[in-house]
Amino acid sequence: MSAADELPAILLISGSDFLNKSIKRLSQDKFTVLPVADADQAWKVLTQKNSISIVLIELLIAVDKNALLHRMRSASQGSVATLPILVLVSEGDEDRLLDIAFAAGATDYIDLPFSSDELCRRIRMHTGKYLQAFGHTSHQLEDNLSSASPDGLLQQGYFISRLDQELLFSTQHKQYIASAMLKIDNMEEIVKTFGKNISKAINNAVARIIGQQIRGEDAFCYFGNNTFAILYPVTNGLSAQVAIKRIMTKISAGSFQFDTKKISITVSAGLFATQPNDGFDSEKIVKKLEDRLKQAEELGGNKVVNSKTASEQEIVSLERGLKYIRTKQEDKISGQLPHLLDSVYPLLAFARKQNKDAFDAILNKLQS
Repeated sequence: MSAADELPAILLISGSDFLNKSIKRLSQDKFTVLPVADADQAWKVLTQKNSISIVLIELLIAVDKNALLHRMRSASQGSVATLPILVLVSEGDEDRLLDIAFAAGATDYIDLPFSSDELCRRIRMHTGKYLQAFGHTSHQLEDNLSSASPDGLLQQGYFISRLDQELLFSTQHKQYIASAMLKIDNMEEIVKTFGKNISKAINNAVARIIGQQIRGEDAFCYFGNNTFAILYPVTNGLSAQVAIKRIMTKISAGSFQFDTKKISITVSAGLFATQPNDGFDSEKIVKKLEDRLKQAEELGGNKVVNSKTASEQEIVSLERGLKYIRTKQEDKISGQLPHLLDSVYPLLAFARKQNKDAFDAILNKLQS
């Protein structure tokens, strides 16, 4: 495998040879750029290659019937459906077109022209190859696992960045998102009995098991202090819990030996899954994961905690909310009004643009 094959791959969709050459030059040896001229060529690449890390697309191509964006976001392949899409916006492009692109599933945009640093920073923020783009190989990642070094902070920063990205996607498409935090049980006792080198080897072995069990579209990071975090895009709580229990079983069944002694390893886990709304951001989700992980540890270890409070129940869709109103069950949506109003806002904004007089008449009725 060549060095170029190991670089994060950008799928660039542009009809401009000049733009293609410019982005290739700006990317230099940091990314591999795969240029295509239109949406049909792009779809062929997306369905034939599983190594694409991010899609860059000109705004005018992105909003051309939204064909590609809609196909990507509804793709059966999770690795395609969750790919970050960065829209390239020229000076003469209309703002309303960017709104259309976001409504169709775009992740972010960048104004042309841009510098190499700005382009690389934006790509690194959104791509799942963030760590490798900064020069970390998988072996270096393992070597750094047991130390409280800046690398641990970088990995935590990447997890937060990916979580923010997936929250945006899930909010736009009303999809579930799940995440988990796992910690090796009784590590202090292991260090006391076998020493730091053995604890580091166990840390690395657990990391390898987790890495082998997750999907290509999932994110897996180290938070320091023998703690790992996993992000499951477009995944509900039940599916995530099945995945977490599978990891826990693999770890507890693993054979860890020092001299003639077998070392039993288990992990505790905290899990959180939701359909995002304005009440949930990455900071609050990480706090919930930490709280649930602590609960799991207090239960004696080798447990997963996935309890839900009343405020974390499944978000009611607009359609179901209207049904509850028609059937006089308004109490079931009393705590969901901000979410429901947010859902209906695009329709109200469209109605106001299409027929302001009719829209104002409705407002007058509400105020009377």
